[in-house]
Amino acid sequence: REGLEIRLAKMEPGSVEIATIRAALGRSLTQLDRVDEAEPLLTEAYEALEAALGAEAATTRRSAGYLRDLYERQGDEERAARYAALAR
Repeated sequence: REGLEIRLAKMEPGSVEIATIRAALGRSLTQLDRVDEAEPLLTEAYEALEAALGAEAATTRRSAGYLRDLYERQGDEERAARYAALAR
């Protein structure tokens, strides 16, 4: 997290690189069962990537897959299915 904060201070808000870093951090937090911390990072990352690259970009789809994993872990089948479709 500290590394993310350092990079955020030096980069353009909403940049693809920041969104990619947020997605990676969110994925790691999900794997550690720290889903409450992961969800906002993954949501922000997905929204930024979709806006910058479009829904069909591989990076955006990968980010949707991370959200699918998070919601599966939480047992939220409806949201998991939504992001599974976006991750295709």
